Amino acid sequence: MVSKDSAGFWKRLFRAPLLANHLIRGHKITPEESEKAVASLAMKQANHATFLGWFLMFLSVAYMVMFYVFHMHPDDEFFSVIAMFVLFSSSFLYSAVTTLIFFLKKATPCNSRFLLDSYLLCLLVVTGLYFYAAGLNPANQNSFCPSFLYLLVFALLSSPYLLDSLIPMAGGLVMILVISALASVGIGTLLQYGLIGLILLAGMVYFSSFNFLSEIKTIRLNETNGELAFLSTHDPLTGINNRHSLHTYLAENIPLFLQKKTKVAFLMMDVDSFKSYNDNLSHIEGDECLKKIVNSITASELFPEDCFYRFGGDEFLIVLPDVTPDEMKRIGHGVVQAVYQAKLASAPDAPYPFVSISAGVFLGPIDSQKNLDDYLAEADKQLYLAKNGGHNRCYFLDEEIR
Repeated sequence: MVSKDSAGFWKRLFRAPLLANHLIRGHKITPEESEKAVASLAMKQANHATFLGWFLMFLSVAYMVMFYVFHMHPDDEFFSVIAMFVLFSSSFLYSAVTTLIFFLKKATPCNSRFLLDSYLLCLLVVTGLYFYAAGLNPANQNSFCPSFLYLLVFALLSSPYLLDSLIPMAGGLVMILVISALASVGIGTLLQYGLIGLILLAGMVYFSSFNFLSEIKTIRLNETNGELAFLSTHDPLTGINNRHSLHTYLAENIPLFLQKKTKVAFLMMDVDSFKSYNDNLSHIEGDECLKKIVNSITASELFPEDCFYRFGGDEFLIVLPDVTPDEMKRIGHGVVQAVYQAKLASAPDAPYPFVSISAGVFLGPIDSQKNLDDYLAEADKQLYLAKNGGHNRCYFLDEEIR
């Protein structure tokens, strides 16, 4: 029975990237980054292999034409013909399957790795057959075999995984040297194969390491850009959209609203006695209070979260296109109730024992002669009616929503 330590070793080896540990430590690569980079590279290499597979398939067709049409016989007809048909069938099958998977969008790092490894093993068989056929011809034993260049395929399509790269490349080189030695190939030719093979092996390690580190940098850059993009459109305290994203949303959608004569609702709200809350309980507690208010509103699921904006300070805004007055009454009343029912202790001089908000709603068509401030001014009028009416309520069309 395999021990846990042994199983863990083989699992780590199976998933290990083709990159020296000191490079991973030197670039401070985390396991999560390594896993993302290797998975991404596995997909890319599989796509590259698909193109190469189609190329090798047509190359095998060229072999067939030379053999059957022009009667150009190889060193050993039996093994060369087998190699020719293995090259054709494996290349066609691999390329057809991976192309179909690509268009069906079913590709995953796992199945891409499995298919590529299977194809590379077939290419190893092809290389071995060609070399064995060449070794059976005494006249060509000490001449350079062009099939040796099949190892270049493994160098160019080096898998990001340690095992998947080293086994085909090193295995292919060892197989070639063994077959050549058994065929009594001269020491000069063997040294030539060994030297070129080591150069290709070094190139494979270099390019695989370079691709891995480049992928890590790309992942880090994308994550940084994503964070910056998020910060530019979202409020860092509450996580909802900020005023900048509101202006962007309206700039992108107002032409469509004008074209369709869409009515858009603006629900403005702010926290009752929030200045007193900060003065009595500190600004840190005030920030926590704002986060809890936002959480209670979003948890109510009364409207899509991407329509919710922090307008500034303790002011929040909901912008909803194509809604009815009844829907806005339900939403306006619902958000007020959601905050109060959260039962957050209010400031000592607040009008209610729990934190509350006041809200005002404006609903109307978009006018090309108006800007955002005009619509917010209308919503503000309703908000101040709610404030003057006693707080903890929502006004729409100059009337309290009940």
